[in-house]
Amino acid sequence: MRKILQLAIAGAALLALVAGCGGGGGGAPAPPAALVINIAALSDGVVGTPYNQTIGVTGGTGARTFSISAGSLPAGLALNTTTGAVTGTPTAPAGTANFTARVTDSGTPQQSDTQALSITVNPASLGRNDSIATATPLGNGTSAASISPSGHPNSILAPDEDYYRIATTAAAIVTIDINA
Repeated sequence: MRKILQLAIAGAALLALVAGCGGGGGGAPAPPAALVINIAALSDGVVGTPYNQTIGVTGGTGARTFSISAGSLPAGLALNTTTGAVTGTPTAPAGTANFTARVTDSGTPQQSDTQALSITVNPASLGRNDSIATATPLGNGTSAASISPSGHPNSILAPDEDYYRIATTAAAIVTIDINA
């Protein structure tokens, strides 16, 4: 009887030891979310106009480092390697710059992601030069001025109707080229 009792006590102690372990756990922690560049397109820029757009990222662990792994940014723009902000003032020439952005985290194991992106830089607006004071001299006493349709200044015409006014002296010859 004594051996049966000792065996029963030893069995109960083993059962208590197994029950006290908490039923699992102790394994590796869940892996961090995948590091992903989550922006598919960057906004257009304009020559001579300040630009500021950030390459969005989710997931990963710790500090991130951004870089351009292929291609290049438009002239006048730079990538902040810590924040992913693309900033600066685009310069000529206007056009589209294609590049691949890369982000890497500081976790262990290290994760990275790349995304093909582009930025189109549009030319600066020439604005209105519709007076002789702002006309562009072409030589031989000839000047060029844009005449921008914008509706009559006193609003007697609808905004989508063109209004042009040309004032000359009696001896002037006026040539108008319309490029539509």
